[in-house]
Amino acid sequence: MNRQSNKITALYCRVGGSCGDMDGLIRRNQMERLAGYAAGHGLQNSEFFCDWGIPGSTPERPEYQRMLREIEAGNVSDLIVVSINRLWREWEAGYEFFCSVLPNHDVTLHILQENSISTPQDLKDAAARYEELLALFQLESQRGGRK
Repeated sequence: MNRQSNKITALYCRVGGSCGDMDGLIRRNQMERLAGYAAGHGLQNSEFFCDWGIPGSTPERPEYQRMLREIEAGNVSDLIVVSINRLWREWEAGYEFFCSVLPNHDVTLHILQENSISTPQDLKDAAARYEELLALFQLESQRGGRK
């Protein structure tokens, strides 16, 4: 799966709030899972981007913003997260990121919890399906919906 060894494999971690005494363990577990996955799949040049104590509902996360700059500069080939909600808590807010930013910069998304790998083309296809469904719902609404 190692497509571009000169580019970064971004490992994004986030914990939104404090878990008390468990904070260190939760953070370490997330980081170990991401690093282990990258190593196990031959993804090189891993770099961590970790936002601790910041909710996923806001884009104003320093490490998320730093990662976004690296993606937009064309420096990232793969992005690995434990769960999709580590990146965004709300689909609408993350829509542009998943369906535009990642595929337009040729970034493959790996989500450990869902055991999925989405290539840039997969993300473009998902965006197209979403747009088709949205258009159908809008058309149905203009017609007055079901009676």
